[in-house]
Amino acid sequence: MKKILLLNFSKKKDYSLKSKLEEMGYSVSSLSISDIISPSNISVKKTDIIFYSYDGMEFDNFSNSVLNSLNVAHFVFVVNKCSMALFRNVSQFANSWYLKEPFEKSELDFTIRMVSSISSMKINKDEQKMFSSSVNDSAFFENTDFSIPYTGRIDYDHSTKEIYETDALLAIQRKVLDITYNHAPTLILIFDQSLRVEKINRICVKTLGQKSADNLGFAVGDVFSCVNSYKGEGCGTNDKCTTCSALNIVAETFITGVDCHKVAGSMNILDNGIVSSHDFLISTAYVGLADDKKVILYLDDITESKKAERTLKENEERIQSLYDNMPGGTIIIGKDYVIEDVNQRTCEITGYKKEELVGQLCDIICPKGSLSKKCPIWVDGLDGFQGMDTAVKCKNGSKTPILKNTKKIFIEGNQYILENFQDISERKESEEAILNAKITAEEANRTKSEFLATMSHELRTPLNAVIGYSDLLLEDTFGEPNAQQRRSLEHISNSGKHLLNLINDILDISKVESGKMELNYEEFRIKDIFANVLNIVSPLARKKNIEVEISIASENLSLNADRIRFKQILFNLASNAVKFTPEGGHVMLEAHEKDGKGVFSVSDTGIGISSENIGKLFLPFQQIDSTISRMHNGTGLGLSLVKKFIEMHGGDISVESETDKGSQFTFIIPLDVATH
Repeated sequence: MKKILLLNFSKKKDYSLKSKLEEMGYSVSSLSISDIISPSNISVKKTDIIFYSYDGMEFDNFSNSVLNSLNVAHFVFVVNKCSMALFRNVSQFANSWYLKEPFEKSELDFTIRMVSSISSMKINKDEQKMFSSSVNDSAFFENTDFSIPYTGRIDYDHSTKEIYETDALLAIQRKVLDITYNHAPTLILIFDQSLRVEKINRICVKTLGQKSADNLGFAVGDVFSCVNSYKGEGCGTNDKCTTCSALNIVAETFITGVDCHKVAGSMNILDNGIVSSHDFLISTAYVGLADDKKVILYLDDITESKKAERTLKENEERIQSLYDNMPGGTIIIGKDYVIEDVNQRTCEITGYKKEELVGQLCDIICPKGSLSKKCPIWVDGLDGFQGMDTAVKCKNGSKTPILKNTKKIFIEGNQYILENFQDISERKESEEAILNAKITAEEANRTKSEFLATMSHELRTPLNAVIGYSDLLLEDTFGEPNAQQRRSLEHISNSGKHLLNLINDILDISKVESGKMELNYEEFRIKDIFANVLNIVSPLARKKNIEVEISIASENLSLNADRIRFKQILFNLASNAVKFTPEGGHVMLEAHEKDGKGVFSVSDTGIGISSENIGKLFLPFQQIDSTISRMHNGTGLGLSLVKKFIEMHGGDISVESETDKGSQFTFIIPLDVATH
């Protein structure tokens, strides 16, 4: 509602008008001349409407400054009768109106509505000039379009002067209505009683892309190129025309004389061979004249807004569906720490119903609680965080481990926290089971190592005595044994030494697995170790007529490593090569340097290893299950120790083998293991 002001000169006419306006339901503020002269006393805005109980002599005494101040707002003259002096005075105001006494509330309401509508229009300079021009200008009446019917009440005497004055007033009012009609942002069409268009406004012409005259005399479907009008013989001739909202509402308004306001309707429009559906809000106004009746149709094209609404609704439904069916829990929390919403998964994890959570403080499920009011997002100004390993309180008093992400979001301008979390109970249980299994395995391994160390010590002490005394007997220390006794003593000594090697290997593997074995670094020549190993394996090689060769790239090639373990590596590989090579075969031991590392290989022309058995070679206590391998003594620990010793030196070992053709074991370790 615009602010209503009354120009008050403290006269009876002013108080009477104020009382009448208030009785008709309007709040009225008084505006005195002193207020106008001193603008600081009261603020008059352009949108205000000033009522003035017109007195010609009083008005003539207004100063220019008063007139200029009053000209800021809309001015309504309330008069008892019309006169040329009145119209000349009215013309001094750019935005003025006049209301003749006695008037009814409906006339007052109409006047205020019209003044308000003019204030919201953008009137061009020509139209502004028209309002300010003198009513004596005959060209004004000649150029004014009076085609819009005027329905206001007119009281006049039958004198020529009064008729002229009334016509002038009617011309002004018609011009205002015509400007309002053409500047309205809504499509407006005026229909006669045959449901044919008599007039359309400017925005309607622009929308249709045709001249106004091209649409006159047609029905609404023809004007808008409704597809049903093309299928029949024009608008209203097709069976489907009976469901046309616009046509039916216009016809109903003519029959009932009752206006319609914003009724939803639609129309299928054919444009360049393409049919598109348009949505409208349809309103009508019934105009009953003495000799004719008209209906004004107002169409608000809401096609785009409807499309936007549908898209928005679809997006909301899609988001809601994602929200409800997320595999994890989702909670929305306000700045007051109150839970605003939860999804179904949250209820499943916590055991609460949705209505038991919404509206509650978040400490109902947060283990840290919210009573402290120290959420890091609100207190520290964080945008959110990810991957927090925490827990959520459940209805039954338990706590479920979760992995939580949070993010600050805005909904309708208000800040909220969006929490997403996953139930990681199964993962936690698996992790705990793995940890317990690891602890158990480590404990078992430690117990095994301790047992082996103890047993190895307990076994080696008597075994050394057995080997020592058998060797003394073989050396004839206590007399020369006969042949049968010597063979028996040799069996005792060899079996004892084999058992001692087995115990030593078990002890070594136990030390490696328990991490108790340490390397003792020293620098030595590769040539010396190769020669020493050759001396050890040569007796067996000579028995099988196997040729053993050594190839070292440089006589001075040396290694800074554990001498004993390196010799053990080379001996195990060389002895295996001789052991599994048939009579008359060949074994080669090679060494060279590459990129600061020593490359060592032991190759043979033995029985070879199948591809499926290569993976078993380095496993403890594993022997390839074949007739030939079972013919030779062994514990299955040699190659396992070889691999572990090489890895302790920072190296690696590989195997190339072909059945019945031979094998090649290659290992690479740094030349200076200590610094490596």
